[in-house]
Amino acid sequence: MGINWHSLFFLLMALMSCGFALAVVISNNIVHMALALVMSLGAVAGLFFLAGADFVGALQLMIYVG
Repeated sequence: MGINWHSLFFLLMALMSCGFALAVVISNNIVHMALALVMSLGAVAGLFFLAGADFVGALQLMIYVG
């Protein structure tokens, strides 16, 4: 019985996305908000890559993160 790496990375990206989105709402500093938003959107792009939607993940990185 081995580790299902795909599920582990999916859970990691989902938790990162939710955590950074919460940091956007809670933070009082605009720079920290922007950094947390970039990290949250980057984690969402990671979720797209894990789902097999490489084109959408690349668009997410180029448009929203970049």
